[in-house]
Amino acid sequence: MLAPVMRQLEALARDCGVQTEYVDAFGAVRRASPDALVAVIRALGEDLASPDDAGRVLLDRARRRAARRLPPVIVAWDGRADVDAPGPAELVCEDGGVRPVTGAPLALRDLPIGYHALVAGGERAHVIAAPSRCHEPPAGERTWGVFAPLYALRSARTRVHGGADLTDLAHCIDWVRGLGGSVVGTLPLLAAFPDEPSPYLPVSRRFWNELYLDLSAVPEIDALPEAFVRSAAALDAAGEVDYPGLHAAREPLLRDAARRLWASASPRRDAFERWRAATPLADAYAAFRAGGDEDARRYHLYVQWLCREQLAALAGRGLYLDLPVGVHPRGFDAVREADAFAAGVSVGAPPDPLFAGGQDWTVPALHPERSRRTGHRYFAECVRAHAEFARVLRIDHVMGLFRRFWIPRGFPATEGVYVRMPADELVAVVCVESYRHRCAIVGEDLGTVEPAVRDEMARRGLRRMYVAQLAPDDPVPPGCVASLNTHDTPPFAAACPGADIGDAIARLAASEAWAVLVSLEDLWGETRPQNVPGTGRERPNWRRKMARAIDEAAADPACAALLARARR
Repeated sequence: MLAPVMRQLEALARDCGVQTEYVDAFGAVRRASPDALVAVIRALGEDLASPDDAGRVLLDRARRRAARRLPPVIVAWDGRADVDAPGPAELVCEDGGVRPVTGAPLALRDLPIGYHALVAGGERAHVIAAPSRCHEPPAGERTWGVFAPLYALRSARTRVHGGADLTDLAHCIDWVRGLGGSVVGTLPLLAAFPDEPSPYLPVSRRFWNELYLDLSAVPEIDALPEAFVRSAAALDAAGEVDYPGLHAAREPLLRDAARRLWASASPRRDAFERWRAATPLADAYAAFRAGGDEDARRYHLYVQWLCREQLAALAGRGLYLDLPVGVHPRGFDAVREADAFAAGVSVGAPPDPLFAGGQDWTVPALHPERSRRTGHRYFAECVRAHAEFARVLRIDHVMGLFRRFWIPRGFPATEGVYVRMPADELVAVVCVESYRHRCAIVGEDLGTVEPAVRDEMARRGLRRMYVAQLAPDDPVPPGCVASLNTHDTPPFAAACPGADIGDAIARLAASEAWAVLVSLEDLWGETRPQNVPGTGRERPNWRRKMARAIDEAAADPACAALLARARR
C-alpha cells in the first residue's frame, strides 16, 4: 500500500478512536493491518470502502464536528463543569426543573448528582453530574468473605428444589456474617437462555435469572407437588447442573403461580402492577422472551417481579455481584439496544501468556459514539440494576470502560484492534450509581492493562483486584480485593499441591487489602475448576456442583478455622 494512503488511513483511525498499534502482554508492539482498520472503521459507521477513501471520510468527520456546538456528553465532576459553547443556555435537571446557564464558557455549578441536559442554540447535550469518587466504606474498614457460584451450591434445600436458589445464598451470607465476614461473592445471576450455561452470556444485563428463585417463598405457590420434588431430587443428585431440565421442572409451577396472580384483584396484584408501571422495559423483555405466547409473556413478567422481591431481601446484607462485560449476541439487550452496538464485530482479548491466540468472547461491542448520543443510558441501566442490590459490585473487564478489543467478523482474535471508549463519561456513570446506591465498586483489572487505567481507578475510588495465583511474587495493592484464585483459574489445591492454604490466606489477611475473598471450594481442597477458559461444551464449564453442601461446610470446624485466618 502506498505510504500516503496508509498515513491517511491511520490518521482516520486515530480520529475515530481506533488504535493503530498496541503493546501486548509480552511487551511486543502489534500493529493493526489495513484490512482490520478498514473493517473496524466501517463498523463504527463510516462510509469507508477501502483505504483510498480515508482522506474523504476524514474531511467529512471534521465537517460534522464543526457543525455541532455542544458535545454529546458533558461530565460535571462534583457538580461543576465549564462548557466551551456560546450562551444563552438552559439546564434541564433530572427532576424536571429548569435553570438558566450563563458565562463564556458556560458555567455549570452546584448540580445535583444525577443525569441532566444542557440546551443551547437548538442543541442538547447530556450532563452527567458525578461525585469525584465512588461510594467507599468507612475509612480503615477491612473485611473478608467467600466466593461461591450460586449454581454450584448444594444444601439440604436443594434436594427438594432441584438446585440452589437465592435463599441458599442468603444462608451462605448468614454463615459468613456469623463468623465475622461481611461479603459473599458469586457469578452473574442474570437472565439466560435455558440451554446457555455461561453466566457471561446473559440474555440481558438488566433482568434476572428465574432459575434462582426460591419456589417455597413464592406466595402464589401453596406447596411443591410430589412429582416436582421427585424430579428435583434426581436433578440435585447429578454432579452437573442440568439447566434445561431445571427450567422444564420449575417453569410449570411458576406459570401456574402467574395465572393465580392474574386471576383476581388482590394486594399482591396491585403491588405487581405498581412495579410493572415503574418498569416499562419489563413488558418489552417479557414480549421478547415469550415470542408471541401470551401465557409466556405473563410468566416472564411475573418471574422478574419475583426476582426483584427476593433480591431486595438480600440488599444490604453483603451481596457481592458481578456485572459481565457483554451479553448474548441474540439476547434481549442485543436486539432491543441494537443501535447501541456496532455491527460486524465482537469483543475479546488480545494474545497473552494464557491464550497465545487471543480470545473472541462473541459478545457484541458497545458503540462509543452511539452510546454517547443517549447519555450512556443503556450502560447506566446495567450498572443500576446491580448496584441497587449489591454491597459490592465487580465490573468484569474494567479495562473495557477505557478501550475494547474489537474483532471484525471473519478475522482471528490475533488481528483484533483496540477502540477507545469515552472513559471519563462511563466512569462518571459508575460513580453516580455507586453513590446513589451506596455500593462499593471493584474493577477486574487482570490481563493487558494500560497504566492509565489503574491511575484513573485510584483517582475515582474503583478498587483493584489481586489474585495470588496470577502474581505470587507481587505485593498486594493497598485497598484491593485479594483472593488466591478466580473462577477462571484452578483451585488452590490444584495450583499449589502440598502448600498450606491457611498460610496463603493469612498472607492475604496480613496485607493492606480492603477485602480478602476465599473460594468456598478451597476450604476442602477441591482440585477441579469451575471453568477452563478457551474451552467449550466439551467440558462441564459453569455446571459442576460442589462436592460438599453448604450445611456441611458450616458445621465443619476445619472450614471455620481456615476462615478464621482471614478474620484475623
